[in-house]
Amino acid sequence: MSRQKEAERYVQAQFVCHQDVLKGFLSSLERDSHFVEDLLQETYLTVSRKALDFRPGSSFPKWACAIARYKWLELRRREARLPLLYTDEAVEQCIVDHFEGVGDGRVQLLESCIEKLPATMKRLVELTYGQGLKPAESARELGWNPPSVHVALSRVRASLRNCVNGKLGAGQEE
Repeated sequence: MSRQKEAERYVQAQFVCHQDVLKGFLSSLERDSHFVEDLLQETYLTVSRKALDFRPGSSFPKWACAIARYKWLELRRREARLPLLYTDEAVEQCIVDHFEGVGDGRVQLLESCIEKLPATMKRLVELTYGQGLKPAESARELGWNPPSVHVALSRVRASLRNCVNGKLGAGQEE
């Protein structure tokens, strides 16, 4: 597999993990939920295209939010929507405020939620997201059929999302 494809798969998996954070950030800039969805899609495409620019070990949410910020500015200007409500400096400060400590806390919450998964589900998460295997490859490794891997991944993602959101709602991030 090429470096570009590996990098794309990695940042796409990170995007899925941090999608709620990115959507929250974009929602703080834009009130129109349809526009926020468009921005999220544009950000996903750009993150995928610029995958090799991401430095592993750095904060993915900060990197992706910087891209989202530029997409927001670009789309607002291109579509000549409402006048800009924030200066570039205000948006930059918003990014800093939004992510001061949030990214690391979310990763820790996610890790604690993954630890609660049954062993086979932890293995599936490791194969698919840790090693970047395709679902069919994960199925072979686990001795499962591919459709069952897709169903299991969907359930695992929902379970992890609920776990992280539950902990965030309970104030366990701090």
